[in-house]
Formats: sequence, structure tokens, C-alpha cells
Amino acid sequence: MKKHIKISVLIICVFLLSAATAVVSGKSKVKKLSVTGSLYATQKSSLKLPKTFDPDAVTGISLVDEKNRIISAKFEFRSEKLYITPSNDLLGEKKYTLKIFMKDNTRYQAELTAEDYISINNNKHSYIKVSAKPDKGFNYPYYLMVPKGTLSNTDKKYMVVEPNNTGFPSDSMEAHEVAVLIHLHNYGYTTGGAGGYQVASELKMPLLIPVFPRPLSEDGLGVYVHALDREVMTAKGVDYERPNLQLIAMMEDAKELLSKQGIKLEKKVLMVGFSASGDFVNRFMFLHPEWVKAVASSSSTIFPASEYNGIKLNYPLGTADMKSLFGIKFNAKEYNKIAKYIYRGDQDGNDYTEDWDKNGEEYVKAIRKLFKDETQPYKWNRKIQIMDDLGYNDNYQYHIYKGIGHNISEKMHEDIVAFFKANLGDKFTKITPHEYAE
Repeated sequence: MKKHIKISVLIICVFLLSAATAVVSGKSKVKKLSVTGSLYATQKSSLKLPKTFDPDAVTGISLVDEKNRIISAKFEFRSEKLYITPSNDLLGEKKYTLKIFMKDNTRYQAELTAEDYISINNNKHSYIKVSAKPDKGFNYPYYLMVPKGTLSNTDKKYMVVEPNNTGFPSDSMEAHEVAVLIHLHNYGYTTGGAGGYQVASELKMPLLIPVFPRPLSEDGLGVYVHALDREVMTAKGVDYERPNLQLIAMMEDAKELLSKQGIKLEKKVLMVGFSASGDFVNRFMFLHPEWVKAVASSSSTIFPASEYNGIKLNYPLGTADMKSLFGIKFNAKEYNKIAKYIYRGDQDGNDYTEDWDKNGEEYVKAIRKLFKDETQPYKWNRKIQIMDDLGYNDNYQYHIYKGIGHNISEKMHEDIVAFFKANLGDKFTKITPHEYAE
């Protein structure tokens, strides 16, 4: 028997056709194939075959989903094992059928369920990719970073959540995934990571980052999923429909997964966001305050009110139509419990509303009425004033970093970590942040 046999996808397709013909003519015999091992959804898998199985007699292999659609994959026999490398991720917890066609017209078949590969080492940071699970409510994968020492951390633990922010629209999911990996591994401060890595590492708590898209092809400006804007939240019949609910489904899935590994987490999460992910975080905590323990985020414009001085505040400017659009009633009691650290750089000019803003014409009109001047620090101070007028400035700490533009620095990350450390209990505590954060 040969110890090393490779079968390409092209050859598989040819032999699949001949095998299918044999089935129609009644010549093919289908036998159950007993294999041991797991079919992993996001990485190469190995299945141990029976000792009596002869790879030299194989004429074709296929992996098909529940609708009998062929999954493009590379198959390789080596040392009584079959290695399977799908060209794209499989869907977690979905059933797939492995079909192997032999020279004597026998067809072996094995039913397999795609699993997530989970491995946590308490002595170093562990990285886990979790597959999309549409049946559980999320159509995209997410990543977990479980920091060194998490398993031995006996303190109350929260999950740290950082919505992904690529910084540009792209139809390439690979581009968005690379951006997630950069933030997840902390490959430099210039990448715009919002502090999730630093908080998770310091507190020894797991970090979750979703791989949401930001499609370019649907229009010239892209669809701003990463900001959770009105266009995205009202989209229907698309895979990125209601990313807020998809993120909650990911959080629930991650907690279940980590619980099986001995990591018990509180229901509420710590959320970090900067720029677009800052918009996502601020808007998410208005929609789902019951899920959020504390937030550290760059400034965005949203208020806990349906109107202000006669100006109607629709989502994402306020709460006026949250019930009619999303079936969500603003929960002021839970919102007031959240510890909030809202910051920006004094040189940051990335907070201006264009006339073509994709939150809609009514949003732009309301912004123009609320802020007659959108330059800084006027707009920043006006936001704080409005929040004060509405009576919601409790549990808020606002801070402006001198000499900082639209970027995030090491010292800002240090302050974010300090804020979360100070606010893991029930009492809101302000910190003394850096004045300059270059």
C-alpha cells in the first residue's frame, strides 16, 4: 500500500460523474465507513480509516452538505488517515457526508458533523476561530483570544467584546478577517485596535472579535456594518441583517463553548470600540444595555431620548423609533448601570456629518439643528450638555487627550484597562487618565 496519496478536486469531479452514472445503473454498492476523528469547520481535519481500507483502490472522493452540494476541498491519504482541507470554512454543527468511490464500484459513505477546534493552554495566549452557525443566529465566524492565566483566574470573569473595524469597505471577507487577526494579536498600535487585547490580557478574561463584513459592491460608499448605522439596521434579506443580534448570538455561543472548558463568565460583557467600532459599541449599549457591564469607546452621537428641544431623535441619534423598527424598548434602568468611559483626541476631526450620510436625510437635518457648529471642542461639549440636560450623565467619564488625532495610542489603552479594573464592582469609579497620550 502506498503511504502517501493525494487526490485533487479536478480528479474528484471526474470520478464523481462516473460514480453517479454507476449509481443510476444500479452497479454501485453503498457501505457505511467507520472513521474516528473530527471534521473541523475552520481548519484541516484528519480522519482515521479502518486498517482494511485500501487508498490505492480509490477513484474519487467528495464532501457534500445537507443539500448534496459539493464542498471544494483537498483530500490526502497518509498513514491510514484521510486529511481534509476545505477551500472555505464549513458551517459549525452542520452535517456533511463524505463519499469515497472505489474501483469495484463500491461507494463508502460517512456522516460527519463539522466541529470547532478548541484548544486552550493556560501558559500562553490561546487563539480560537469559531465557525459561522446560521442555525444559532450568526452568519459569520468570530475569534476568541483566551489570555495566559485565564483558567487559573478565580476572580469574577467577564467577556471582553471588540466589534471589528477594518477601516475601509471591501467585498473580500479575507481582508476583514486579516484586520481581526491584527487586532486579536496586537500587531502594533497603528492598526487601530480599540484596546480589547490589552484589557483581556491584563484582566485575564477572554476577548471576542466578530468577523462582520463591510460590503463595497452594493453601492459606491460601502455598507457600514462596522458602525451599526441605520442603513445596516434596517436592511432585510441579507446575511448581515441585524448584526447586533448576531453579535449577541456569538456571545452566547462563546460563553457556552468556554464553559465547557472550565471558564465561567458573567452574562454582561465589557465592550471597547474606536472610530466605527466605537459607533457600534455606543449604539449597541443603547439597544441592549442589559448585556453590557462597562464601555470604553471613542465619542459617537446618540442620546437616550426620543426628542430634545422639539427635535425628534430617531435611531441612531436617539430612541424615538427603536420600538417600531427593532421591537426594542429603551431600558433606562439597565443603561444607567453601565460604567462609560468616552474619549477622543483634541485633534480628531473625524466627527463631521456629511449631507449624504447614510443614516438618512432626517438624521442629517436633526444633526444640523442639534449642532449648529460641528467643529471641536464645541460639538464635544454640546454632546455633554445635552446628556446633562437629559439627566443621563451619571456613570459617565468624558476625557479629551491633548495632541491626539483620529488614532489610539498605548497610553490610551492603559487608561482603558485602568477604567475597567476600577469598574468591575457595583460602584462607578472615575480614573485619572493621561492628559497627553502620544
